Amino acid sequence: MAPSRLDAIASLLSPNGLILRGGAGFAPGEDRPAGLEGEPAAAVVLVGNAGAAYWRFFQSWLETQTVRPPNPLDTWSAGIIGAVASAIGARAVSPSDWPYLPFQQWAMR
Repeated sequence: MAPSRLDAIASLLSPNGLILRGGAGFAPGEDRPAGLEGEPAAAVVLVGNAGAAYWRFFQSWLETQTVRPPNPLDTWSAGIIGAVASAIGARAVSPSDWPYLPFQQWAMR
């Protein structure tokens, strides 16, 4: 993934206390998730946190919810990461999405 695109992702995540944790491109023939239009994704970018910077953003969001979602942190994360993915023309996936994807393997890369 081009550095300018990574910079854009980092800039969009930062206001919510999230950061890029890593990422990798896929080798030819390697199993990969579907991209935005259903074609195989070219790369994966892992998003997370370092320390508790995200917590105040999450808490503020949670206080605005009239109905508490069953998995509030997952819901908040998916919303933030999904919006960032949409802004750059990508598709967001989460470890809890079915079918389950090899997030641990991607992180080890």
